Amino acid sequence: MKSYHILSFFLLLIAATGCGENFFNQIVEIDIPAHEPVLAVSAHFKAQDSKLIVFVSRSAGILDPVVLDTVKIEDAEITVLRDGAPWQTVPPVGEGHFYLALGEAIGDAPHTYTLQVAASGYEPVEAYQTMPTRVPILNAEYKAAGGISPDGEKVNTLSVEFQDPAGEDNYYQVEAFVVVSDTLSGDFSYSLYLESEDVLVEYHNGSLLFPDGPIDGKKYTLKAYFFDNIHEIPDAKLKVRLRSISRDRYLFLRTLDLYGNAQDNPFAEPVVVHDNIEKGVGIFSIETRDEREISF
Repeated sequence: MKSYHILSFFLLLIAATGCGENFFNQIVEIDIPAHEPVLAVSAHFKAQDSKLIVFVSRSAGILDPVVLDTVKIEDAEITVLRDGAPWQTVPPVGEGHFYLALGEAIGDAPHTYTLQVAASGYEPVEAYQTMPTRVPILNAEYKAAGGISPDGEKVNTLSVEFQDPAGEDNYYQVEAFVVVSDTLSGDFSYSLYLESEDVLVEYHNGSLLFPDGPIDGKKYTLKAYFFDNIHEIPDAKLKVRLRSISRDRYLFLRTLDLYGNAQDNPFAEPVVVHDNIEKGVGIFSIETRDEREISF
C-alpha cells in the first residue's frame, strides 16, 4: 500500500511540472562579477644563466578574450632585489617581455631574490625566492636494454645517485638528453622521456619530479628507464641533469600537469594552478642544477 502511494505521488509530481522531459533539466543564470585586472608575472631564474627574463601581462575575466595584444604590459618597471638590497633593473624588449643580460652567471649562492613589478593603473606586485642548495650528482649509470618495463618490454635503464642535504626541504627534477656531435651543423640534443617505478616521482614533460620527503639527509639512487635506442646513434652521449628547484617551482609544475589532465574530463575536480605573486597572479621560481655526461 505504501509503494502505491509513493508511485502515485511521483506521477502526480511529473504531471504538475508540465512536460516530463524538462523535469530533470534546469537552467540557472549566474551573474558574473566584474573583473578587476591585476598584474600577471612569469619569471624563472636559473643559477647557471647569465640573463634575467620576465614576462608581464594582466589577468582577464572569465569571458574576456585572452590574446597577447589585449593583455600584455609593456610599460612595467621591474626591479630585482638580492637579500633585500636593489640588485638589477630589467628593461623591456617588447610584447610584454623584459630582458637583461648579466656580465656573469647568477650563481648558486643562497641569496634571496625579490621580484618587484609596477605598472601604471595596477597595484604593484612582488614575489621572492631563495636559491636552493645545489646537489651534485655522485654517479650516473646507463645500461642499454638493462631492464624490463612493467609491460614486459626490454628498456634502457638510468640510475642517478646523489646525497640529499639533511634538515632541508628539497625538491628535484631529473632530465636526460641525448647529445649528438655533427661536424657540419654542430652539436644538437633532444630530450628523452623518462619513466620510473619509484613511488616518489611524478612526471612532467618526460622529466621526473619529486620532493626529498622520506630520503631527507640520505644518499639516494633514483632509478629510471626509457625506450629510445640511443646506443645505435654514432658519436652520441647521454647527459643527465639534476635540477634543485624551489618549492614554488615544484608546486607550479605539479598543479600545471594536474590542470592539463583535468581538461575535458567531466569527472575531474577543478584544479587551481599554484602561484606566488603577492597582490597579483603568476609564478616566480628559481633553480640550480648539476649535470653529468655519460659516453657509451
